[in-house]
Amino acid sequence: MRVRRGLLLVVIFALIAIVGSQTPLATIRAQGSIPQISYGQTVSGQINKTETGWRAVYLFSGSEGDVIAVTMTRTSGDLIPLIGLGTVDQNGNTQPLTSSQQSTGDTATIKDYRLLFTSTYYILATREGVGQGTTQGDFTLKLERSGIATLEPVTSACIGVKDPTDVKVPENGSQQQWKEPAEVIEKDKTYCAILTTDKGRIVMELYPDSAPKNVNSFVFLATNGFYDNITWHRVIPQFVAQTGDPTGTGTGGPGYSVPLEIDPKLKYDRAGRVGVARANDPNSAGSQFFITYAPLPSLDPHSAQLPDSEGYTIIGQVVEGMDVAKAIKPFEADKNPSGKGDPLLTVRIVALDKTSQ
Repeated sequence: MRVRRGLLLVVIFALIAIVGSQTPLATIRAQGSIPQISYGQTVSGQINKTETGWRAVYLFSGSEGDVIAVTMTRTSGDLIPLIGLGTVDQNGNTQPLTSSQQSTGDTATIKDYRLLFTSTYYILATREGVGQGTTQGDFTLKLERSGIATLEPVTSACIGVKDPTDVKVPENGSQQQWKEPAEVIEKDKTYCAILTTDKGRIVMELYPDSAPKNVNSFVFLATNGFYDNITWHRVIPQFVAQTGDPTGTGTGGPGYSVPLEIDPKLKYDRAGRVGVARANDPNSAGSQFFITYAPLPSLDPHSAQLPDSEGYTIIGQVVEGMDVAKAIKPFEADKNPSGKGDPLLTVRIVALDKTSQ
């Protein structure tokens, strides 16, 4: 089962496609320095093909916890405003985060977006309807900090859970294939997953009530040693860390597929969400899973960024070790087939009685 193509990376490409085929910095650097914008500032700009290639980019310094709003307002012409927001790393590489929804009249807005990192961010001012005429004109762009938020504290029975010492798994578990997973989860248990890496341990609470088939598959594979001694084959800073493929290529799986399970109460609205990777078919999940580094609303069903997407199943939340997850080496197997990602040493499951919590 090929799960690399059409998988999570499509979100990045789709967000870039919304605002143009080139990365913002590459476009603007060819024209000179990139203008800066600060909180509380309003700047004026112009969208036209000859000068800006249908886009204008601004940089600003954002801090973890900042809640921001960006408003783009047309002042002349027939352009339909559109805003993109993303980060810029130390090497000048860009990572899209979100975009404004379809504009209403003269204005497009990104509201109440919480920054998860202290970083350099870019705002991309562009237009809807690229390729559908010559919409262009002048605009104003305003950046505001509407507040400072702290992430709500994580509470979970899995916090502080001890590593099991009496677990035995097959030594060749990662080489196994199955037609379907056995039923292994029980309704009166809270399931904790302990991931051991060379950087430390990551603890996740699993959500069997929200995604029973996917959580059952994950627990089944973990208890059979399927995740032992494999790699993190796709790690993109400020996006996701993905693993679960014994081949390390992004194309492997357990031999069966698991259907999409969406709980409307769960959103990709925070870092540490544990999601299930899949191909274009919504019901093509297998063994691969990912940990988010930031809120990723584009992974929710029918998001503003990907309205045709059915979304991605959420199976849990990291409750310990996000610092460990963020320390995993950036790596993309499909771009570096001769390389190797950081190791995932073991995944162990601890089942706690709900009555004793």
